[in-house]
Formats: sequence, C-alpha cells, structure tokens
Amino acid sequence: MAMKGLNGELVEGSITSVELYNSEAPLLLSSVAQRKLGLVIDMGAGTIYSKVLDLELEVVNYNGLPGIRLHPGNFEVGSIALAANEILEENNKEDEIEEKLKKVEASQHFPIQEGNVRYLNKGKKKQLQEAVFEVEQEDWALWSTITEELKRPKKLLPRGCRSFLLEVFAGAATLSYMAVQMGFAISQPVDVIYDPRFDLTKEENRRNLEKVIDDEDPYLLVFAPVCGPWSQWQNVNLTKGDQTFENIMADRKTWYPVIKWLTEMVQKRLKKGREVLVENPWSSLMWRLKVMEDLLEKDNYNVATGEPLQLCQLDQCMYGLVEQTSGIPHKKATGMLLSSAKMKERLQTTCDHLHDHVPLEGGNLTKKAQEWPKKLCKEILRGAVEEMKNLVLKVAFPAEYEEEGREAAGPMDGIHSSLDVEESALKRRRINLEELSREEDFEQVSLPKEEEMIHQRERGSARQSG
Repeated sequence: MAMKGLNGELVEGSITSVELYNSEAPLLLSSVAQRKLGLVIDMGAGTIYSKVLDLELEVVNYNGLPGIRLHPGNFEVGSIALAANEILEENNKEDEIEEKLKKVEASQHFPIQEGNVRYLNKGKKKQLQEAVFEVEQEDWALWSTITEELKRPKKLLPRGCRSFLLEVFAGAATLSYMAVQMGFAISQPVDVIYDPRFDLTKEENRRNLEKVIDDEDPYLLVFAPVCGPWSQWQNVNLTKGDQTFENIMADRKTWYPVIKWLTEMVQKRLKKGREVLVENPWSSLMWRLKVMEDLLEKDNYNVATGEPLQLCQLDQCMYGLVEQTSGIPHKKATGMLLSSAKMKERLQTTCDHLHDHVPLEGGNLTKKAQEWPKKLCKEILRGAVEEMKNLVLKVAFPAEYEEEGREAAGPMDGIHSSLDVEESALKRRRINLEELSREEDFEQVSLPKEEEMIHQRERGSARQSG
C-alpha cells in the first residue's frame, strides 16, 4: 500500500491487518501505529502531518471521522510506512530485514501436510457459522450508528429470520415496496386482491398463511384488517331496517374469527421475540372486541426486548395524509398496536392543530385514505430498524447499553410532571356499546338477536315512521 502526501508524493509501505470478510468497516489505525508514524492531527485545519515521513498526508472524511486514504503500492523492503520497529531501527540492514520478513510470512502459512487434518462436524460447523454471524452483525450495527445510510441491512436480522417484513391485508403494499427500496428481503404481501388463496375469512387459508409465517419468520409482522365491519357508522346503520341489520351482523360474524386468529398470531410472534404492528382507525369497534381487550389486558410483551404490547394513537395528518385534489390534510385518528419501543416513539404524534382538515366522508375519500402515506411508512420502517440495532448492541455490549440507558433516563430525583405518567390505553379506549354484549356468540353457529338490540331497532323504525 501507499500513503499520498498533499504534494503528490507516494510513500510505499506494508501493513498487517485483521479484517472481516465482506465488511464495510474501514481499516482502523491503532494508537501504536499512529505513534510510529508520528501523526499530528489538526482538526481545525483538517490536516494530518507525519513527523516520521515529514509529510502532510491526504485526508478524507469518512462519516464524520478523519481518515487517511490508502493507495495501491508495490511492496519494497526499504519502505517505512507502518513498518515494524525493527525495520525502522535497522533499515540499513536489508539482509536481516528480508530474513525477518520471510519468517513472518512462514508463520502466517502453516503447510497442511505437516499437521493432522481435522474436519469440522455438523455441530462445530454450525457453532462457527453462528459465531461469524454474530461478529458480522455486531460490526454492522456499530458502524450503522454513525451513519444513516443502510448498507446490507439484512445483516441486522435476528438469527432465523428469512425476511424483514410480511404485510397482511397489504392493499397497495406501500410499506413492502419501501422496505425493498431500503435493501431488505421481504415476504410476499398478503391480500385477497392479489390471490383468492389470501381470503383469510376461510380457516384453511389462515392455517396456510400461519405455516408461511412460521417458515419465513419475518422480523416485523403487520396486520391492517378491513375496518368496514367495525366502523362507527355501522352502529348508525344498524337502526335502518331489518335487512341492513342482518347484513351488518353477518359481516361481523364472518370477520370475528379472523380477528381472533390475528390476536393468536400476535401472541405467538411476541413469544418468539419478533415485532408486530396491528392498525385500524382509532374509533374502530375492533379495539373494543372481547378478544382484543383480552389481548391488551394480559401481560403480553416481546420476550427478546421485554417491551409490553401497547395500543398507541396517532393522527395521519401529521404523517402526510392529504386530500389529493386540494392538498388539505385528513386527520384520520389511527390506532397502532405495537411491541417496539422505537416504533412507539415514532408513531404517537397527534395533530398540532396548526392546519385545517378535510373530513373523511363518502366512499371515495375513505377508500383513498386507506393507503398509508409514505411518511408514515418511513417512520414504521425506521423504528423497526432502530429496534433491531438496539437489540444487537444490547446483546453485544450489555454494560455500555445499560449505561446509555441510565444517562437517557436522568437522575432518580428528577422533577416529574403529569406528562410523565401516561394514562392507561385500556381505560382511554374503553366505551359502552350495547351491541358488544353479543360478541361471545360470534363463535357459535347461530347469532341470537338480543332484546336490547331489537328494542333499539324498533325505536329507530318508530322515529323514521314518525
């Protein structure tokens, strides 16, 4: 290799280094090597001067860190850049230098015929592969903390994950598209509009998808089920007549097993240390279903991070959701069921009341607003990536990670306000809806009409006739 001075002079030399295969990490000069070169770093002037070489070296900026650019060079015995102390002290004794270099070269290559050949068994080979995987993963996570650019992001995936993301009820699959642009491997998005086999109202299709999830083991599993059966407007429609009532109740009975299966999958993924996201409008009746409330009331948390499952609220107007013609924001209060601390930090922004809103009224506007804005997708993906980084660093450097956590938390005697105590999400979202009392009957063959619901319809019919 060679170092280049600002005057264009190339100084030939050699260097012995230990590098990770296919790593993006730059070559780091130890303090011993820097002393041997007599480096003087002037951060103000942006220069590096070598006392040994009597030369100002060419400097580059690598992610905010000063670096010396290395150029290809021919190995020569008389070179002095990064040579050993013996070479610096005895550079006039070329014969001794050549002999020492031969000994070093011989010590680096052990002739296979002079030793016993031993083969790794399957267990040892797997153990070696896992150790290499962990070193590469930690190396990538460390370097990713000083740059926002993602290089080979799949290195961050926990062992066993064959994909980063699987989107269920994907619709336009904007999230999946953006994940691919970031360089992640993803599972095929799931939606009935792509394939009739993705009709999850059928139990057989749900079981088949569950096998796919088990096999591909995505790091982030995203559910955004249809909100039509659970819309608040449906509660108004229930009083419009017998046929409308029957249609709504049949629709809810069809989708209730899907929501129940969804909650089972959420618990299963958390027990495996994976992340989940479930999305629906904040006012959706889905959040008040018995199976969903049971999921939130239980002590469900990600076993890998210890982070509890939590229902969070955000307003999509703060994430770029606008009416396409006028450009005026839609508020669209949205619920996100999350198990990642980093995703929770990014996905709880509510309206700042500094702009007007276009109400989401009418089938056209509502349908268009079902597609997540790109800014929201970006925040979801960034939160998931940050969570993966944290998980790797927490395992690799537990003491440093704990110290950083204490610094972020501040002193124990810090002054707290009412903002430091969050209201229970379960209390905040619980409401009294009379029709919920029949939920337990959704799993039975028949769906009896409760007297209270019948009376409510009769009162609605009386008002219409009046």
